[in-house]
Amino acid sequence: MIKKEEIKNIIQLARLAMSGKEEALVKKNLSDILNYIGQIQNLDIGSIKTDNVSRKNIVREDIAIPHNGDLISYFKQKEGRLLKVKKII
Repeated sequence: MIKKEEIKNIIQLARLAMSGKEEALVKKNLSDILNYIGQIQNLDIGSIKTDNVSRKNIVREDIAIPHNGDLISYFKQKEGRLLKVKKII
């Protein structure tokens, strides 16, 4: 179980302002998380075989696309001087 002083220290380090109710909720949530991690740490994984796990690189290789020097022509969507690209996140 996490102590109230530890919770206050965490809140201070995070530079948060919390009421007593919120502190109690944070204490409960952190205690639940730490208890769950404790359960995971107690698992016996010695019998799990990892021989069949694939260890190949699944990242695609970069491929250069030949172009005529006019890269702007490769963009399908344009708004004035701006070029629209796909969201990468």
